[in-house]
Amino acid sequence: MNINFSAAALVAAMALAPSLVLAQDPADDDNGWSGKGELGLVKTTGNTETESLLMNLEFVREQEQWRHRAAINALSSEDTGTTTAERYGFEWQSDYKLDDISWVLGSFRYESDEFSSYDNQQTLTVGYGRQLMDNARHSLVGEIGAGFRDAELQNGTSESGAIIRGLLDYTLAVTDNSQFTNRFLVESGSDNTFIKNLAGFSVSMNDRFALKFGFEYRHNSDVAPGNDDTDTITSANLVVNFQ
Repeated sequence: MNINFSAAALVAAMALAPSLVLAQDPADDDNGWSGKGELGLVKTTGNTETESLLMNLEFVREQEQWRHRAAINALSSEDTGTTTAERYGFEWQSDYKLDDISWVLGSFRYESDEFSSYDNQQTLTVGYGRQLMDNARHSLVGEIGAGFRDAELQNGTSESGAIIRGLLDYTLAVTDNSQFTNRFLVESGSDNTFIKNLAGFSVSMNDRFALKFGFEYRHNSDVAPGNDDTDTITSANLVVNFQ
């Protein structure tokens, strides 16, 4: 996959997303979809020419009894014109609200990852979530659940089994136009424990655009010989908010 072509495609997708959000029926008595998109490009030149393109899209729909969240992410790395590795992921979660601060949930996650020992992983879980903190500066959400995981390694072998899923999602309002976020996810089973932590600091330029500096930590406890069990990504991204 050519990075330049990918960049054009992803920018087009982000440009189209607000139109899809605004196209929702205004007569709907429930709240509509809102969301955000992130696009970042890291490039080095000299003895080695590398480019890494990353994209994140997230949409949330809040209703009186339900909340739905969809997320798409992609990362492509190219070295001297040749694609070296790619990662694509999709997440869906539906929450049924028990009251103002708690819910039961169903969650699905799929990921294809050439950067790790795993060709792909997919999980399906159910669980319970709760708003642990919510005030003018701090927000903390916790979720716990259980489900099933199916995975295929790069060497062709497969893994499947039960997992425990945990999530902590924290937001700190640093100033009126800046915030720190940290989203920690763990999926643990007998074959592998997967950990993903997304930390970010964003500064809003206006209601639509923001700049974000991010750090992503990913860990698989079970990897093939010769492979690292941990990957990290440091990025600077443009964020577009869709209302």
